[in-house]
Amino acid sequence: MNKYPFSSVAELKDLLSGYFETNSVDIANNLTDSPKKKKNEPEPLTMSGLAYHLGFKSLGDFEASEAKGKYSGLLKRARLRVETEYEKKLHNQSASGAIFALKSLGWCDKQTKSQTEERPSGSMTVEIVHSGAEVSQNEKDVVL
Repeated sequence: MNKYPFSSVAELKDLLSGYFETNSVDIANNLTDSPKKKKNEPEPLTMSGLAYHLGFKSLGDFEASEAKGKYSGLLKRARLRVETEYEKKLHNQSASGAIFALKSLGWCDKQTKSQTEERPSGSMTVEIVHSGAEVSQNEKDVVL
């Protein structure tokens, strides 16, 4: 059985072109005041939609093929294109959905990085050692 739902680079390229041509959304041209979707408006690009269109059984199978394999480069470029659409949505009035989607794709806020990741290599660690009398917690503990 074939590991991939497609059999050649040409077939994968055709599938990718088909997905992006029928589902691409031009954010600037689709901003409307109406919450109702237009009949001919294309669906937004999504990672799960891409994996489904390509014939994968799960998003995990897509990600495994993207990480390693002969189609890895094309699949990574396809992911990048989907991420690009999410990034464009960050410039809209309400970007919370796009932020959630990007975080689920591995993006993170700078504040969420641990201090060890930000520490440059070759830095020193400082340990504070207390000596002498302990500091009183209460004035009633002080004896003159």
